[in-house]
Amino acid sequence: MRRRDEDEFTAVTMPRLRRTAYLMCGDWHRAEDAAQDALVSVYRHRLLVVRALAALPPSQRACVVLRHYADLSLAQTARSVSTTPASRSARTCCRQEAPGPGRWHRAGRSC
Repeated sequence: MRRRDEDEFTAVTMPRLRRTAYLMCGDWHRAEDAAQDALVSVYRHRLLVVRALAALPPSQRACVVLRHYADLSLAQTARSVSTTPASRSARTCCRQEAPGPGRWHRAGRSC
């Protein structure tokens, strides 16, 4: 996400987050803090996912993105990467979890 996209996402999302937080806590200052904390968490997790994806070989990255971001089935993903669903490479790369902080930390890796 480029800076302009992040700014636009924040501008669009922040009022809704702030209102929801206010409804939960009844205090506008606490709601503002909670909304900001939520956005910081989103950006941190996004950065970890981007780094995790960058660490994968291109073919595995393509499989992970197609399976978990584009939400394609195993067969659709296999067709997209020019292999069959039963092939070893398709089973290996398409079976992976979506990268994220939990997966990488559980596996003993750091981003």
